[in-house]
Amino acid sequence: MVKIPKVRVIPNVRMKERLQPIRSAISALRRPEDRTPPPVPDGLEPEVAAVVGTEIRHMLEYQSVGYADLYVDRISRFIGRPEIDAALHAEIARLLAMRMAFRDPIRVAQRRLAEVEGAPPDPDIRAGARFIWFSLAEVVALFPRAVAEILIPMIEMVGWRDMQVPVWLDISSPIGIRALRLLAWFRRFRLRSVRYPKERAAVERWLHMIDRALVKRPAAVHEVVKSAEIIHGYGKRYSQTLANWHMLIDNVAKPVFDGKQDIADLPAAMAEAREAAVSDRTGAALRQTIDAIQARERAREAAPVA
Repeated sequence: MVKIPKVRVIPNVRMKERLQPIRSAISALRRPEDRTPPPVPDGLEPEVAAVVGTEIRHMLEYQSVGYADLYVDRISRFIGRPEIDAALHAEIARLLAMRMAFRDPIRVAQRRLAEVEGAPPDPDIRAGARFIWFSLAEVVALFPRAVAEILIPMIEMVGWRDMQVPVWLDISSPIGIRALRLLAWFRRFRLRSVRYPKERAAVERWLHMIDRALVKRPAAVHEVVKSAEIIHGYGKRYSQTLANWHMLIDNVAKPVFDGKQDIADLPAAMAEAREAAVSDRTGAALRQTIDAIQARERAREAAPVA
């Protein structure tokens, strides 16, 4: 009898190494999520603690326990600061949660599915609307960064970056609800998306401007806080209002804080610019308002002293 030698199978170590990140990601997605909310931090006034407790639950619903922890860390920066009274701290807590829950397509699905459970309609979704439009780049940005960074240059190359893609809002049929649940499932990748670092930087810039106002122009801090209300909507609307916010900060608040411009009544100037920015769909009206503010200040500085 002829003996057939045994063949020793050598495992492909390199292939295992390449597949390990994928296996880890799949394992993480299968692992049950911890949904225990973090505690409200100590040292808050009762009215502030009530707002923070509510928004912690909103952060948990929007993303995860870790995201709620980040919210707590950010709002805790203002604990014990004598310049921040309870009313202003509560306003920061409310607007911080609004800014951290940035308006991506996943958020549309989350809000619509919440309506199925009895939540009130999203005021930024027009009553009776069947879908909301997002750019293809915004939809691709839902994928993990490693995937999106490959796809985005490809769609830019063929000129499809700003192509509008509908996100359906149907909650009247099982198919519509299943489609929204599939979109909401992408929440798992939100913090690893190409969009998240930009949104995180915008939130941190707002918090930084509050800090600067407290040091440089304490009278203007309330308007710096309220400037976050400019940012709202979905898709193009969200992108434009975020651009409007940056324009206001860059041309009204920051030059004053940097000592490069003097605006006698900064709170009034910021309120005027904020009102223009909220409803400005192109940035043109805000630009005109800022030009008018700066022209008034130049005329005031040039006027002879009586």
